[in-house]
Amino acid sequence: MATAVLTLPAAPEQARTARLVAGAAARRAGVDDELIDDVRLAVAEAVALAVTGTSDDSAGVGVAMTDDGRSFRITVTWGGAADVDVMAEELALAVMESLADEMLVDAAASGGRSITMVWSTTP
Repeated sequence: MATAVLTLPAAPEQARTARLVAGAAARRAGVDDELIDDVRLAVAEAVALAVTGTSDDSAGVGVAMTDDGRSFRITVTWGGAADVDVMAEELALAVMESLADEMLVDAAASGGRSITMVWSTTP
């Protein structure tokens, strides 16, 4: 099981960095080419939500990408919960859920949150 981890500054422009890296990692993991744009969009939404949802800019945003041979998993984590626009958050979560095969939103150990999204890979 291979895992790559990025720690990005909590800045909106970092969504682009995460999107580019996640797209390349998904392609390498064997995610169907027709779903690569879905992976890119979903991770960009997750990072954008993390940036607006963190109360600790110095902690940054973590993006872990795991390939276990059967699936490709991205987990975006951030520390400290800040007040966010509830409608914007619900929309972002709905977009991510529609793009991934599976999605889980959970409280992170740091007091923040994490979003995990999973896509099947081709053998």
